[in-house]
Amino acid sequence: MLTHSISTAQASGANLTLALPSFQEPFIFFHIDKTSGSTFESYIHASAQRLGLLSLVACLSAPCWFNQSSARQPDCVFRSGSHYTPMLCEQPKFARASVFAGHFNPDLVQLLHTDSLSPGLAHGSRWQGGIPSFRCVTFLREPLSRAISWYHDKLPVKAELLPFGNMSMQQRFDLFAKYRVGSQMVAFLSARQSEPSLPEAKAMLHSCVFGLLERLEDSYAIISSMFPWLALPVKGKAILHSHRHTSSHISIDEISTYHQAILRQRLALDVELYEHALLRFENQV
Repeated sequence: MLTHSISTAQASGANLTLALPSFQEPFIFFHIDKTSGSTFESYIHASAQRLGLLSLVACLSAPCWFNQSSARQPDCVFRSGSHYTPMLCEQPKFARASVFAGHFNPDLVQLLHTDSLSPGLAHGSRWQGGIPSFRCVTFLREPLSRAISWYHDKLPVKAELLPFGNMSMQQRFDLFAKYRVGSQMVAFLSARQSEPSLPEAKAMLHSCVFGLLERLEDSYAIISSMFPWLALPVKGKAILHSHRHTSSHISIDEISTYHQAILRQRLALDVELYEHALLRFENQV
């Protein structure tokens, strides 16, 4: 139901792409880990500040994380496990933001659509007609490269004392299983961590403007044309800066074709989503 509402709202008129974000028509960046989103968030933050827009950009206009056990409004609904609810509960001004960027999955929309988060904020007035209306952007990345990058960043090689490139295939499988490295892009976009839904992830992708890390310059050009208020670089070193965290990681080219195929079996839903996105991206370009 939520996906249908998003799609309906997004399709209501292309002329909305030129409008600034607002309380009634917010801009949301759904940031999937290890897809070049941190640098993109810095551009969102700078653009929102320049235009005087109230924004919740994690780690920039808002803290990276709120302590789940810290004091918060007693009447504030708290949903365990979410990145964004503690922010909105402990600093309710962000509930009225017109720009959101961070590791927020699409459940954020449902949260903003309720009026029970905090008394007196009247969240329900954000969308008077009852159908969420917003603009969104997300990025995808080649699944195996993203998973390896995620391993190096989130799991640490320090804890395992063994770089990914020096592992046997069995060790790689064991670590991926231990840390639940699977089709995380599909799980994120479908807001279903335990049972990722490819149809829901595709529907969410169709509702947003999306970019690909492997086609970053083209992606920025597309996003700039759709959201002129965003001051993005369209070529040169500033775009390459987004790859700053990946230079020391093993490349997928260093893994045999046979082993790549085996690893991709574990990422099967993400692989299918990415292939689907590649075809749509060529149409966008």
